[in-house]
Amino acid sequence: MQCSAYEIAVASKRVLGQVLLAALLALAAGGEAARAGTDVSFTWLQIELLPELDRVEPLVLINASLDPGVELPLELTLAIPAAAGTPHAVALRNPEGRLLNAEYTTQRSGEKISVTLNALYPEIWLEYYDPALSISGQARSYDFKWALDYPTLRTTVVTRPPVGARDFSTDPAAQAAAGRTGSYSIDLGARSAGQSIEVSIAYTKDNDTLSAPAAPKAVPPAVPAVASPTAAAATGLSPASIIALVLGSLALVGLAVFYLGRRQESGRFASGHPPSRPYEEGQPAVFCTACGEPAGTQDKFCSKCGTVLQT
Repeated sequence: MQCSAYEIAVASKRVLGQVLLAALLALAAGGEAARAGTDVSFTWLQIELLPELDRVEPLVLINASLDPGVELPLELTLAIPAAAGTPHAVALRNPEGRLLNAEYTTQRSGEKISVTLNALYPEIWLEYYDPALSISGQARSYDFKWALDYPTLRTTVVTRPPVGARDFSTDPAAQAAAGRTGSYSIDLGARSAGQSIEVSIAYTKDNDTLSAPAAPKAVPPAVPAVASPTAAAATGLSPASIIALVLGSLALVGLAVFYLGRRQESGRFASGHPPSRPYEEGQPAVFCTACGEPAGTQDKFCSKCGTVLQT
């Protein structure tokens, strides 16, 4: 059967249209894949490893900043060991420099837990406790292993010996961290997605003292009872003097309760969510050695600049 020139032209246009549609769909799928993984990268990544800080389990802090070319908001997924359970904290740093608690979801798959958050700002913060510290008598060792989910241009691992530790060493070898007394850093350079970061820590310690143990809450001062006439005679004060003394004491207690209540409203992360570690009542103030920001005695990190607090 012979086809006319018109029928051949119509069929050619139909085939061409299908080819163009398939090409457009492929380009769109490729663009989504690039946005979901390949084009997402970190300008820098810092991992802090703090054994026996406020728990025996090492506290792991992952702090990273997305490349300025990454379009926000963006859904990010980072993996933590399944043995760690849920993250201790997930946060974002806003343009004013404040850490804000971030909403996130978790999903366990084998030996890891995927933590997914919606990155509204470039800088992210993830904390968890890793129960991988090995204790054999006085010998302590910790092997950190974490696979990168995204490439990073600069990777640094920072650690600090716990209180009372001796013969502290790391593999790879660490150098004294600039501007951070008592801390050590390991520069790992650029890393690719899927590449593993492995750091081993070893030291000896003859006690279980934590570097920043949780302080017990202070008991509020008792409200003085109204003195009886017999008590007034014993003290040599007139009833009017005793009443004035009691009223003054009550006013001081009220001011103390108000002050402590205001301190409890603040936290490590400034947001509508409750802080991960509220300030302790009645404890002396602590200030960041890097920026001077006030902090609570239970805080381990400055809410303004993220520096580990000296406790």
